[in-house]
Amino acid sequence: VANHFKTFERIGAYEIMSEPRVKNVDDQTVARFMAEGCAAVQQVDPATPCMVGPAPYYKPWKLNDAYFIDQPNPNIIYTFDYFFPDVFCQESFDGAYSYPSSMPCDTVFKGWTQILCPTNRSQVFNIDRDLLESVLLSYPLAFSQRHNVPVLNNQFGVKRAAGDNHGRARYMTDLLDVFAKHDVHSIYWNWRWHGKSTGDHWGGFEVVHDWANGTESIDTETLGIFNASWS
Repeated sequence: VANHFKTFERIGAYEIMSEPRVKNVDDQTVARFMAEGCAAVQQVDPATPCMVGPAPYYKPWKLNDAYFIDQPNPNIIYTFDYFFPDVFCQESFDGAYSYPSSMPCDTVFKGWTQILCPTNRSQVFNIDRDLLESVLLSYPLAFSQRHNVPVLNNQFGVKRAAGDNHGRARYMTDLLDVFAKHDVHSIYWNWRWHGKSTGDHWGGFEVVHDWANGTESIDTETLGIFNASWS
């Protein structure tokens, strides 16, 4: 693959395993696979970075020291997703969650209480800008500082179904402010979803929405949030 693409322009990085889905494989095994993949592609294209992130799903709190690749001449970008709290970012219409708000650990870190609040799964967290920043500082940026390596936010976003009445716009503004404060580059998921809408509602992540009748709509509010943060 690297031999084929090494002469192409605008190849940002080789992503060895995008958002590895494995949940029952230890970090060392996943990290070793990525390290061997990076070594292979950089033998033929050393100028293009390799991208490495944790299993599963690039969770920010899983970016730990196992994933650090100690090479003489590393050209590696470490990455993480930021859909946090997932229950809010993946919200459906008229859902129960909002931003800012308070939630128990079982909800905020669903599936990860054994790591993040092992002694008190009912611990209440204030879901606000401070918590967004705390997770960034405690995991991806702590990793970056320990190893003196760059980190990239691979994806962030909130579904439109979450609604501004539940704080969608405020969440994205706060998160982008936190990224900017700490010089973290970020990528929004996603620009366009090519599957045609089959209903009257537009509730996904996409900025450009394709309707079943062949027309499209653009989320100008989200574009405004991007312009304010990235200009």
